[in-house]
Amino acid sequence: MDTAPVLSSAPAAVAEIWLPADKTLKLGAMMLRIPTYLAESKISGAGLGVFCKKFVSAGTIIWTFHAGFDYIVDELPQDEIQRDFVLKYGYLPIAGEKGWVMCADNARFFNHSDDPTCLDFGPHTTARYDLAPGTELTSDYRSFCRDPFQGFPDHHTARRMEPA
Repeated sequence: MDTAPVLSSAPAAVAEIWLPADKTLKLGAMMLRIPTYLAESKISGAGLGVFCKKFVSAGTIIWTFHAGFDYIVDELPQDEIQRDFVLKYGYLPIAGEKGWVMCADNARFFNHSDDPTCLDFGPHTTARYDLAPGTELTSDYRSFCRDPFQGFPDHHTARRMEPA
Protein backbone atom coordinates (compact mmCIF):
# COMPACT_ATOMS: atom_id res chain seq x y z
CA MET A 1 0.00 0.00 0.00
CA ASP A 2 1.21 3.53 -0.77
CA THR A 3 2.24 5.51 2.30
CA ALA A 4 1.78 8.93 0.66
CA PRO A 5 -1.64 10.55 1.07
CA VAL A 6 -3.77 10.42 -2.06
CA LEU A 7 -6.66 12.80 -2.70
CA SER A 8 -9.80 11.06 -3.86
CA SER A 9 -13.36 12.08 -4.55
CA ALA A 10 -16.09 11.29 -2.05
CA PRO A 11 -19.87 11.69 -1.83
CA ALA A 12 -21.34 15.17 -1.44
CA ALA A 13 -18.13 16.82 -2.70
CA VAL A 14 -16.33 16.21 0.60
CA ALA A 15 -12.62 15.65 0.06
CA GLU A 16 -11.02 12.68 1.78
CA ILE A 17 -7.38 11.80 2.20
CA TRP A 18 -6.63 8.09 2.22
CA LEU A 19 -3.90 7.30 4.73
CA PRO A 20 -1.89 4.12 5.29
CA ALA A 21 -3.60 1.23 7.12
CA ASP A 22 -6.99 2.21 5.61
CA LYS A 23 -7.43 5.19 7.95
CA THR A 24 -9.42 8.10 6.52
CA LEU A 25 -9.22 11.72 7.66
CA LYS A 26 -12.22 13.78 6.56
CA LEU A 27 -11.47 17.43 5.97
CA GLY A 28 -14.17 19.28 7.88
CA ALA A 29 -14.75 22.32 10.04
CA MET A 30 -11.69 21.96 12.35
CA MET A 31 -10.74 25.53 13.40
CA LEU A 32 -13.46 27.07 11.34
CA ARG A 33 -16.12 27.87 13.93
CA ILE A 34 -18.98 26.55 11.78
CA PRO A 35 -19.54 23.26 9.89
CA THR A 36 -18.32 23.54 6.28
CA TYR A 37 -17.79 21.47 3.16
CA LEU A 38 -15.81 21.83 -0.06
CA ALA A 39 -17.44 22.00 -3.49
CA GLU A 40 -16.89 23.58 -6.89
CA SER A 41 -17.00 27.38 -6.59
CA LYS A 42 -19.31 29.49 -8.77
CA ILE A 43 -16.43 31.97 -9.11
CA SER A 44 -14.94 31.62 -12.57
CA GLY A 45 -11.54 29.90 -12.44
CA ALA A 46 -11.53 29.50 -8.66
CA GLY A 47 -11.79 25.70 -8.45
CA LEU A 48 -12.92 24.55 -5.00
CA GLY A 49 -14.65 26.81 -2.53
CA VAL A 50 -15.74 26.42 1.09
CA PHE A 51 -19.48 26.45 1.87
CA CYS A 52 -21.48 26.60 5.11
CA LYS A 53 -23.49 23.46 5.97
CA LYS A 54 -26.00 25.22 8.23
CA PHE A 55 -27.62 28.65 8.61
CA VAL A 56 -25.18 31.27 9.95
CA SER A 57 -26.39 34.53 11.54
CA ALA A 58 -24.86 37.87 10.56
CA GLY A 59 -21.90 38.73 12.79
CA THR A 60 -21.15 35.10 13.74
CA ILE A 61 -17.43 34.39 14.04
CA ILE A 62 -16.70 31.91 11.26
CA TRP A 63 -12.92 31.58 11.59
CA THR A 64 -10.29 32.66 14.06
CA PHE A 65 -6.54 32.11 14.06
CA HIS A 66 -5.62 29.31 16.47
CA ALA A 67 -1.88 29.03 17.26
CA GLY A 68 -0.80 25.40 17.34
CA PHE A 69 -3.33 24.50 14.67
CA ASP A 70 -3.02 27.30 12.14
CA TYR A 71 0.60 28.33 11.70
CA ILE A 72 3.00 30.98 10.42
CA VAL A 73 5.63 30.34 7.73
CA ASP A 74 8.41 32.81 8.58
CA GLU A 75 10.14 32.77 5.19
CA LEU A 76 9.11 31.55 1.76
CA PRO A 77 10.56 28.09 1.14
CA GLN A 78 13.27 27.76 -1.53
CA ASP A 79 11.65 24.57 -2.86
CA GLU A 80 9.38 25.59 -5.76
CA ILE A 81 6.49 23.25 -4.86
CA GLN A 82 6.44 24.32 -1.21
CA ARG A 83 6.80 27.99 -2.19
CA ASP A 84 3.85 27.75 -4.63
CA PHE A 85 1.72 26.12 -1.90
CA VAL A 86 2.50 28.94 0.58
CA LEU A 87 1.78 31.61 -2.04
CA LYS A 88 -1.52 29.98 -3.07
CA TYR A 89 -2.91 28.97 0.34
CA GLY A 90 -1.22 31.40 2.73
CA TYR A 91 -1.33 35.16 3.09
CA LEU A 92 0.82 37.99 4.42
CA PRO A 93 -1.33 39.98 6.86
CA ILE A 94 -1.56 43.74 6.36
CA ALA A 95 -0.65 44.18 10.02
CA GLY A 96 0.40 41.92 12.85
CA GLU A 97 2.25 38.64 12.28
CA LYS A 98 5.45 38.59 10.27
CA GLY A 99 5.32 35.75 7.78
CA TRP A 100 2.60 33.91 5.88
CA VAL A 101 -0.49 32.77 7.78
CA MET A 102 -1.40 29.20 6.84
CA CYS A 103 -4.83 27.80 7.65
CA ALA A 104 -4.77 24.09 8.40
CA ASP A 105 -8.48 23.55 7.68
CA ASN A 106 -11.01 24.34 4.94
CA ALA A 107 -10.44 28.07 5.52
CA ARG A 108 -7.65 27.90 2.95
CA PHE A 109 -10.42 27.46 0.36
CA PHE A 110 -12.00 30.89 0.99
CA ASN A 111 -12.13 32.56 -2.42
CA HIS A 112 -11.88 36.26 -3.13
CA SER A 113 -14.94 38.34 -3.95
CA ASP A 114 -15.39 42.08 -4.42
CA ASP A 115 -18.75 41.56 -2.68
CA PRO A 116 -17.82 38.99 0.00
CA THR A 117 -20.11 36.98 2.25
CA CYS A 118 -17.64 37.42 5.14
CA LEU A 119 -15.73 40.28 6.76
CA ASP A 120 -12.19 40.01 8.12
CA PHE A 121 -11.13 41.88 11.26
CA GLY A 122 -7.71 41.03 12.69
CA PRO A 123 -7.68 37.37 13.70
CA HIS A 124 -11.43 36.88 13.04
CA THR A 125 -13.64 36.30 10.02
CA THR A 126 -17.36 36.96 10.54
CA ALA A 127 -20.55 36.50 8.52
CA ARG A 128 -21.30 39.76 6.74
CA TYR A 129 -25.03 38.97 6.71
CA ASP A 130 -27.24 35.93 7.36
CA LEU A 131 -25.93 32.99 5.32
CA ALA A 132 -28.22 30.20 4.14
CA PRO A 133 -26.94 26.62 4.09
CA GLY A 134 -24.88 26.09 0.92
CA THR A 135 -23.63 29.68 0.75
CA GLU A 136 -20.02 29.99 -0.39
CA LEU A 137 -17.81 31.69 2.18
CA THR A 138 -15.83 34.46 0.47
CA SER A 139 -13.61 37.31 1.63
CA ASP A 140 -12.19 40.44 0.06
CA TYR A 141 -8.50 39.48 0.14
CA ARG A 142 -7.55 43.17 -0.05
CA SER A 143 -8.99 43.73 3.45
CA PHE A 144 -6.36 41.57 5.19
CA CYS A 145 -3.54 40.67 2.74
CA ARG A 146 -0.48 42.77 1.88
CA ASP A 147 -0.27 41.30 -1.65
CA PRO A 148 -3.62 39.56 -2.06
CA PHE A 149 -3.18 38.02 -5.52
CA GLN A 150 0.52 37.10 -5.36
CA GLY A 151 -0.05 33.34 -5.68
CA PHE A 152 -2.44 33.54 -8.64
CA PRO A 153 -1.64 33.93 -12.35
CA ASP A 154 -4.38 36.57 -12.75
CA HIS A 155 -3.42 38.37 -9.53
CA HIS A 156 -3.88 41.87 -10.97
CA THR A 157 -7.63 41.39 -11.38
CA ALA A 158 -10.13 40.20 -8.79
CA ARG A 159 -12.36 37.31 -9.83
CA ARG A 160 -16.08 38.01 -9.70
CA MET A 161 -18.99 35.71 -8.87
CA GLU A 162 -20.90 34.48 -11.90
CA PRO A 163 -24.69 34.39 -11.82
CA ALA A 164 -26.10 31.06 -10.61
